[in-house]
Amino acid sequence: MTAVRVLMIGLNSGYEPLLRRRPDVELYVLEEPDIIAANPTAFAADWLRAVRPGRYQQCAQALTAARAWHAEMRFDAVLPGMEYAVTTASDLAEAWGLGGPGAAAVRACTDKHALRLLAAEAGLPQPRFATVTSPDDVRDFLDGRPVVLKPTNRRASVGVVRINSESEVEGAWRFAADAHEGARTAADRDLVWRFQVEEYLDGPEVSVESVVAAGDVVFDNVTAKRTVGGRYFTEVAHTVPAPLDSTTREELVAAVHTLLAAMRAVDGVFHSEWRLGKDGPRLIECAARPPGDLIPFLLARVCGVDLYEAFVTVLSRRPLTLSPVANGVAAVRFFQPPPGEFVRLDGAGALADAPDIPLYEVNLHAGQRVPAFENSWQRAGYYVVESTDHATLERRIETIERKLTFVVR
Repeated sequence: MTAVRVLMIGLNSGYEPLLRRRPDVELYVLEEPDIIAANPTAFAADWLRAVRPGRYQQCAQALTAARAWHAEMRFDAVLPGMEYAVTTASDLAEAWGLGGPGAAAVRACTDKHALRLLAAEAGLPQPRFATVTSPDDVRDFLDGRPVVLKPTNRRASVGVVRINSESEVEGAWRFAADAHEGARTAADRDLVWRFQVEEYLDGPEVSVESVVAAGDVVFDNVTAKRTVGGRYFTEVAHTVPAPLDSTTREELVAAVHTLLAAMRAVDGVFHSEWRLGKDGPRLIECAARPPGDLIPFLLARVCGVDLYEAFVTVLSRRPLTLSPVANGVAAVRFFQPPPGEFVRLDGAGALADAPDIPLYEVNLHAGQRVPAFENSWQRAGYYVVESTDHATLERRIETIERKLTFVVR
């Protein structure tokens, strides 16, 4: 069996099941030195072939390190493990003649302002939007309706905040400008963030996971999602597939394909997020990589499609065959304990002993302050649950939630 040598820029542990199932796929990781130092156990994992340091977060040093490594190994694919690695991975893929999203797609998917401009030019209706550099710019944009202030080049809802009135502008600006991710996920050096303000979009939220091979969209999945609500946009629930009627789904997928065509997407997995309203789907943002939040795990469970494997296959420009088979529905729910000091979780046996819960994790320890859920790094854990249909799934989730009690003081 011929080995497929993959260079990953920025470690993503979601690929572990693929690497254990496919011993012919060899994974080599280039990571920020600070992140390696902060996560020694993760980078010593036996499913990684090798790890080397390389600065890629707003830094080109990783390009030099990757080229030297490629001269030794001759990689078959280079991919971003995390959002901040998309540009570096794409630049390397283009230089080495490997599969990649394409320059226009990378630009749109790593700069939310560029994405808005491209989508508008493609004829996709857009909310009002503008780049901003100060609270005064935000105030000038207000027109009496809610808006969203967001970094144009960050991830995981970090620094994204809703503003309902002028009195909230100063606090929202400080929140967005001062947002931090922590040493475990971001480089410990000064990084530059740009900002945008846009009209708040209402309505149910969904994401679409699309696989593109040689410019053709070969697979789409629609995921229903829910965010924490209030000022923040941290995602707290995903359901695969989304319970949509055929007309709504067709309209949504058509909009996604219009976006991908406008971006001149070449090879990859694209994760776009949308609001559904009476006037049709409205774009929130798009990423040129597989989604997080266990969406690939849910998708593999309900239809047998492995987004990580598809990503490796199209980026290495090998033939891709996807044969999805409907197999019920699945959801992930992230815990939302009340504020305070965590004491314990009562009822956890309901998670451990249930055959329809294949995965769960509690990320709190006794004495820890419950996080504010301002972004996706501040999560308290989750559980995945499977069922035969959406109605049964929702009833099951209600039963689980009744059994779980977070004791905080």
